Amino acid sequence: MQVDIKSFGADRHYATIKTDQREHNVWLIDAKKPADSLEHYAAEMFRRAEDMRRRALFALDGADHLRGKPRGYTFDRDLSFPGFTLKIDTMAGYGYFERDTGGEGGLQFENRELIDYDGAYFLPTPVGLALRRAGYKVGDECFNDPPKEAA
Repeated sequence: MQVDIKSFGADRHYATIKTDQREHNVWLIDAKKPADSLEHYAAEMFRRAEDMRRRALFALDGADHLRGKPRGYTFDRDLSFPGFTLKIDTMAGYGYFERDTGGEGGLQFENRELIDYDGAYFLPTPVGLALRRAGYKVGDECFNDPPKEAA
């Protein structure tokens, strides 16, 4: 997290907080804090705002979450096939897979390339192949035994 502070007098400050995922701007008015603690104060305000945002998402999507749908996502791409559920939110770059016999995992994409996954040490081969057939780039290192089938 990077915090930049611009001061406009003794008690008016403008903070820009940058993280890997977003940028947050906030006025710190009547912030009667020593100059060296303003960055800490702004960062704490950002953490509180992010916590409130997450709570709001949970409140809005809580019922869907209880039914198994991860909250805050709109899965507009359904690549499910026999034995697996495979869905992707193309705007968020997030997806998930579930094996009908048990087991699940999350998928993260950037520019139609799989950049991270969880839930399994290796990506299940049928999931990786389905992603490749749908036009996603999936590296051979994601597989226990890279498939011979071309992308």
